[in-house]
Amino acid sequence: MFRSLRSGPLRAALACCALLWGLGRPAVAQTSVYTPYNFTTVAGMPPVVSQSGVQYFPGSTNGTGSAALFDRPDTVAVDSSGNIYVADTVNQMIREIAPGGVVTTVAGRAATPGSANGVGTAATFDGPTGIAVDSSGNLYIADDGNDVIRKITPSVSGGVTTWTVTTLAGAAGVAGAVDNTGVLAKFNQPFGVAVDQNGNVYVADSANDTIRKVTPAGVVTTVAGTAGVPGSANGTGGAAQFDKPYGLAVDSAGNIYVADTSNSLIRKISPAGLVSTLAGGAASGYGDGTGTAAQFSFPHDVAVDPAGNVYVADTNNGEIRRITPAAVVTTLAGGGSLGADGAGYNAGFSNPSGVALDTAGTVYVADTGDDTIRSGVAVIAPTFTLKASPAACTVASGRSAVFNAIATGSPAPTYQWTLNSSTAIPGATVTNDPILVITGATSADNGTITCTASSTAGSVASSVASSASLSVVAAANPGYLTNLSGRGLVGSGPANALYGGFGISGTGTKQLLIRGMGPSIGPGLYFYIADALQDTQLTLYNSLQAVLAQNSPWGGTPALMTADSLTGAYPPLATTSLDSMLYLPVATGSSSASVGGVGGATGDAVVELYDADSPPLSAKLTNVAVRAPVGTGNDILFGGFVIGGTTDETVLIRAIGPRLGLAPFSLSPVLAQPVLTLFLGGTPTGYANTGWGGDPALVNAMNTVGAYALSASSQDSLLLVTLPPGTYSAEVSGLNGTTGIAAVEVYEVY
Repeated sequence: MFRSLRSGPLRAALACCALLWGLGRPAVAQTSVYTPYNFTTVAGMPPVVSQSGVQYFPGSTNGTGSAALFDRPDTVAVDSSGNIYVADTVNQMIREIAPGGVVTTVAGRAATPGSANGVGTAATFDGPTGIAVDSSGNLYIADDGNDVIRKITPSVSGGVTTWTVTTLAGAAGVAGAVDNTGVLAKFNQPFGVAVDQNGNVYVADSANDTIRKVTPAGVVTTVAGTAGVPGSANGTGGAAQFDKPYGLAVDSAGNIYVADTSNSLIRKISPAGLVSTLAGGAASGYGDGTGTAAQFSFPHDVAVDPAGNVYVADTNNGEIRRITPAAVVTTLAGGGSLGADGAGYNAGFSNPSGVALDTAGTVYVADTGDDTIRSGVAVIAPTFTLKASPAACTVASGRSAVFNAIATGSPAPTYQWTLNSSTAIPGATVTNDPILVITGATSADNGTITCTASSTAGSVASSVASSASLSVVAAANPGYLTNLSGRGLVGSGPANALYGGFGISGTGTKQLLIRGMGPSIGPGLYFYIADALQDTQLTLYNSLQAVLAQNSPWGGTPALMTADSLTGAYPPLATTSLDSMLYLPVATGSSSASVGGVGGATGDAVVELYDADSPPLSAKLTNVAVRAPVGTGNDILFGGFVIGGTTDETVLIRAIGPRLGLAPFSLSPVLAQPVLTLFLGGTPTGYANTGWGGDPALVNAMNTVGAYALSASSQDSLLLVTLPPGTYSAEVSGLNGTTGIAAVEVYEVY
């Protein structure tokens, strides 16, 4: 009987084949139709191939990525949160890989076969080969050597998950072919499991040549095949035949797909029990095609997506294949050197035995012979939408200009920027960075900026170009950062006030009008914010958090009324309103204004900052910021700013959440994943970001403006854009409706 390759001699033989062929399937004439997927290693240490042989790295160590080790993992399953579960067969363990690549042990102990039920490592297995996960996070295990089906139930307490192992059906060490309930039922080397939306578990009962069903109550019945009667006949129920079926999957309609391993076929069982051949020929081999024109070689596992496409771990061919609902078979990956990551035929596998899908369509593979877990995403022939920001840009001489290339496709493209179609821009030739920053612009930079984006994935290549214009001019009143407005939810206590921060550079002082509004944004003449803060207190601080001035309420004094009118502040405040206002000169450096509720009042509020000076400016605003708790709906964070002058201005915009939880801020709770969206007036600009990704151009911009550093892996969000004069709003919300404290910051970038 064909079994999963587990022994040292078999591993050595496989290594020899890898050196001779550089791949996992025989070097014979084949028909390949690649629908390429790009595969990378999620966890485990890939083998190293050299002239002296192949060095493998089996083991049972937990860790992250390649620091974790596996030993002949047979199958994988993925839950709705992206956690990967692995039947680590030779280790006699069930492992979990978190989305960050951290590997832990769910249950079982390395090199300790057994059949004990229990919690975590107190439980034991004997060659667990199949694994499935249901919508509640319960795991089901085909415990092949024990001839039983196990269930592992999670329990969370205090943020810690414990896993309890029980036996769902079968009697440990007692092989047979009996339909019954619980321990009275018998299996014979069950290899694969799948679970449907009702919690029914389907079993590839390999040595019995049958497909079985286990209800949540442990009632076992035979769906198709007859025990001890191998074959390849189609038919209904017991009239159908299988030969050592190893893996199976079930779709939402109740169709079961079977890797009929020794027949080298992929079979389909309808909800009525009718068995048909989906794909595969009369003999094992390798070839893409339709239905029986395609060939497989001892496929071990299958998975099915919502569209009805079936994914196959074509084990002896060392390939990952896909079958459409019309039975068209193509190859996703495989054929490269042993354990190699890459797209299409550049990826290499060694006897891949397990395949699974997540909700996004990512394919996960138990690369059994390589002792690794791999993931693959579809290679999309890159179709680009390129956008320079803006399409026509006019900046003052000596200032910066930024162009953003927005491209879709996988793998990510490279970018080449040129001036006037021929001159390569220094530092912008064949780069992975979609952001072009021109600093200290001169008339020599005038002309057409062209970006060409290119990508090659497997045998698929694509490139496209997009252009924008740049004009560098002498300007008496170049673009500058002026008024600030921020709207947010004011909670109780100082940490939950609405904060507007700003920086002033230059000489002398800056005359500012600062307003803290609550009542005037409530239901009335101008706005309709139902939960507006009813009584405000406005406080101005210096960089040392010393109070410079305070107001509550503004009182309608003639001096403030005049300042309100001269700056064009909107809306004009009623003299009896409980809004707050300050009009005063502020020294260069960093300052902040907070809007809180009098007597602990809470609600939506607005903080506004108006530049009361006229150009030319001896002192100017160089950065502005707003901080507040972010809620949902109308309670998200709004940061408004105005660009004045006659030319475009380059700004760095940051939506900060996670960084506020660290020193020196140490706030809690912070917004875990801010979503930053930029508007001009009420119209989307097309600029948005979620997770800045450590882009080098953004790092340089932060260093230039003196902004506090961010981790490249943080989920804070950033934009670097050149914008024409106008009124803008940077909106910060939480990904998927999450809430917490956040800040929006705008920096002038020279």
